[in-house]
Amino acid sequence: MFPGGKLEPADGSEEPATDDRGSALIVAACRETFEETGIVLACHENGDFCAADLADELQRFRADVSQNAGLFASVLVAHGLTIVPERLILWSHWITPSIVPKRFDTRFFVSSMPPGQIVRCESAEAAEFRWLDLPLHGGMPDESLVQAPPTRFSLGDLALALHQRGSLGRLMQAEAARSVVPIMPKMLRIDGRMTALMPWDPEYQAAPGEGVPADAEIPPQYLQFPSRIVPNLRISGMPTD
Repeated sequence: MFPGGKLEPADGSEEPATDDRGSALIVAACRETFEETGIVLACHENGDFCAADLADELQRFRADVSQNAGLFASVLVAHGLTIVPERLILWSHWITPSIVPKRFDTRFFVSSMPPGQIVRCESAEAAEFRWLDLPLHGGMPDESLVQAPPTRFSLGDLALALHQRGSLGRLMQAEAARSVVPIMPKMLRIDGRMTALMPWDPEYQAAPGEGVPADAEIPPQYLQFPSRIVPNLRISGMPTD
């Protein structure tokens, strides 16, 4: 699942969050997941994920949390739940190209699905859902299924890691301390089309615009992916000129 949203001040101002920005981002990820899918990525005192029956009970708070992010922490605390940062892995970090008018600084997290819980798309933000065994080509899902480049690359990275590790449990253990480098594409007109150059493209550093340093340690798995793509203008907001 890839629920999306923005970091709210309340995500870092109350229990179970801290003033640490990293922890606040994790709280935001858990809150948005709850708002959009009903999944409760919080734990009981013994460290187990929220039980399915309690997750069912908490569904009545989703609309209120969507309107007031500060209620999320209060709801969890009132029901004996807390967010355990170790149950989520910071998977990737993408920054919108500098020429795009509306920019985003986005983190992707990976977590296992809490046993017994189910997805409920009962909100204004998500109308339906599907579980997909994504057909992969070169490690990345087909663009007809997933269009947004950051999501496609992150899913491809996840698929490669899962194949390498062999199971979700081993993946969560092995990737817990993975190094995450910000990925910021550059936009360049090539053959009449606006093209996104990734940091591992040979022409990236010479291309104009803000970018990642030349000495940035790009994760080796990304080198298996295309170094340039033509984004869908409708979903990316890329300029046409």
